[in-house]
Amino acid sequence: MPSESAATGAVHRLGELLGAEVVLPDGTKAGQVNDVRLAGGPGLQDYVVDGFVVRARGEGAFLGYDRRAVLGPWLLRALVRAANRDARYVRWRAVRRIDWEAKLVVVERLDPLEDERAPA
Repeated sequence: MPSESAATGAVHRLGELLGAEVVLPDGTKAGQVNDVRLAGGPGLQDYVVDGFVVRARGEGAFLGYDRRAVLGPWLLRALVRAANRDARYVRWRAVRRIDWEAKLVVVERLDPLEDERAPA
């Protein structure tokens, strides 16, 4: 995945993606990066970026209620899910380009955000 800083060998933190504008190849604005998801383990060095959550509005969070281990009160879960119903997921392999200076991510497509608690 090409990056504007790939030629310089610059290193970036995942947190720099938060709030970045996400656009499709035709320039359509898709939203902002709201969360970064990792996959792998068990050791910290074994984790890789799986993708990130994109929302039309950048504010707000899932508060962990889309995670397997967090069940919480049903009403709070329902409110958090309703407030985040516009969320979509971008798999890392769908990222075409990141412009770190402009905080802009160009992606091939947006996928539905699946509940991590759903059975596989």
